Amino acid sequence: MLKKITILGRMNDINLQAEFEVEYDPEKIRFITMLNDFTEKLRLGGLQPPVGKAPLERKWSDNQTKANGEHPLDKLPYLDDWNDPIVCPVCRKPMVIISGVVGPGKKNEGKKWNKAICDDRKCTYQGKFLD
Repeated sequence: MLKKITILGRMNDINLQAEFEVEYDPEKIRFITMLNDFTEKLRLGGLQPPVGKAPLERKWSDNQTKANGEHPLDKLPYLDDWNDPIVCPVCRKPMVIISGVVGPGKKNEGKKWNKAICDDRKCTYQGKFLD
């Protein structure tokens, strides 16, 4: 797979923008892993953040994932104390629990969250956060 990557940086006190075409095999390596390796090589070569931009803190993979209920393992059934499914107040279908981590720049950054949502994509119910 061929991807275009645009890099902003500073080298020898000059801001620069460079465009690269990088080829990788998505069957063998994840894009984010390839991108981290690529940018790490540029940093080792002397590339610095551009002037006027604060250096970003490097994110690790557990902070990069955001659960949205797309993967079957992301969904857990929302059950009551007797292990009966709790149903959606709008469409009456069983609800599921998704989990995630509050992203950077938010009030509770890094805090884990759980949310009960309806399993039907067409339902208008927004869900509720659990403690």
